Amino acid sequence: MLSAQSGHVSTVKYFLDHGGDLVKGLNKGRTVLHHAVCIGCCKVTEFLLSKGVPVDIDCGHGTPLYMAAINEQDKTVKILLDHHANPNIIISGANSPLMSALVYRSLKCMKLLIKVSILWTTFP
Repeated sequence: MLSAQSGHVSTVKYFLDHGGDLVKGLNKGRTVLHHAVCIGCCKVTEFLLSKGVPVDIDCGHGTPLYMAAINEQDKTVKILLDHHANPNIIISGANSPLMSALVYRSLKCMKLLIKVSILWTTFP
């Protein structure tokens, strides 16, 4: 998890090359991708998605898109949406990424999520 938070792709690559599991949920149900999007590490997010980490992975506490929205990380929200993250997944006991962006008053995230939510509803 610290490898994702470092913001350095080389650190995450080292973790992966030495047997690290990129999809294992640790630390309150968060994967390496969750940690990267929460703090806005765009390069690490792109790297993880390029390695096949599922964009909608949820280990019990929300998808990466949901976590990026509640942390007001519009750049990682955009990356996740560009990789076809589902903006309409409702988190058990919580909200959708759009409702979370609204609660946290993240206008940039709201704009991105509204645009994509309309497309998902129109062309599922």
